[in-house]
Amino acid sequence: MLLALAFLAPSRAQIAPPNQMGVSMGHLHSFAKDTEAEKNFWVALGGVAVSSGRMPVIKFPGILVLINQGDTSGGSAGSVVNHAGFLVKDAKASLTKWKEAGLAVATPFNASNQGAFLLSPAGIRVEFNEDASLKGPIVFHHIQWATADPAAIQAWYVKTFGAVPGKRKNFTAADVPGANLTFDQATAPTVGTKGRGLDHIGFEIQDLASFCKKLEADGQKFDMPCNPRPGAATSITYITDPFGTYIELTQGLNRY
Repeated sequence: MLLALAFLAPSRAQIAPPNQMGVSMGHLHSFAKDTEAEKNFWVALGGVAVSSGRMPVIKFPGILVLINQGDTSGGSAGSVVNHAGFLVKDAKASLTKWKEAGLAVATPFNASNQGAFLLSPAGIRVEFNEDASLKGPIVFHHIQWATADPAAIQAWYVKTFGAVPGKRKNFTAADVPGANLTFDQATAPTVGTKGRGLDHIGFEIQDLASFCKKLEADGQKFDMPCNPRPGAATSITYITDPFGTYIELTQGLNRY
């Protein structure tokens, strides 16, 4: 799917420099029946559309959002990845602008935490909270899981991606460059992300070949053979975490 990125016009996504394991946050990948409506949602949110030649690609500070056309089995609610989160400089002004643009508000504005949830046409829940110190209007902030065992999933991301364990508010969490990974306690059973509106998340890997060897040594199974292509614009592979999160690993995304 990310082979289409080879056709992107030069345009920096400001992906964060990698951690000691060569990992940083890369992208969110949506599947939608109406890719134009989904693209318009992310652009209205504050992203910039860039040409990929094959699918809409939306650029935010810190992350790319990629959109493929396809049917889904549901939105992000009910899957193990419940939502994505952004910070905005002015929450009330942003919400007013988004309402005027016709974006769906999934939960009312909460004055205590200066935030709310929006819902993309593909059913992806998007949280926003205010940070008045931001230099720009919006920046990517976190991915939030709903899981039966927050401590176990935290430990997996710490081991696999070198995430730094910690807390976000009262949540079990870990940080990789470009994103906080938040692990909430699920209140109901969840399903894997593959085939949902938010089909998978992506990490940018500095040296994909070496990283794949490490994963193989740790016993990780691949959903697609790990076959980095020397000299290619972008190399990819896919894995699924033990909790049902479909994950794409890329090398080359950081040039955008």
